[in-house]
Amino acid sequence: MKQTFSLTFIPPTVNTMIPTVNGRRVKSETYKAWRATAAWEIKAQRPLVFEGPVSVTIEMKRPNRPCDVDNRIKGALDVLSGLAYRDDAQVHRVTAGWAGGLDGARITIETMG
Repeated sequence: MKQTFSLTFIPPTVNTMIPTVNGRRVKSETYKAWRATAAWEIKAQRPLVFEGPVSVTIEMKRPNRPCDVDNRIKGALDVLSGLAYRDDAQVHRVTAGWAGGLDGARITIETMG
């Protein structure tokens, strides 16, 4: 089984997702807004609910400023949890990278085994 989702915006970096405020880690307003938009977009694409181990491929438009691709993986995996798979512990393989021809992100989930 395989399904691909298109998102308007790339996931935020881990550094901007959950900053430390007064010694506590909190979800930023930027992350909450991105997650709400991404979840709506995923739901509109009628996600299948994957059971068992999955492989996830994340392709994203490269930002204009330097950025590490690995800092954007967590947000993409977390937003799919509960929508396309029950728990992100089901993710056994992740491939991520910058891709030309995209305005946002494209995420493909595929069953393993």
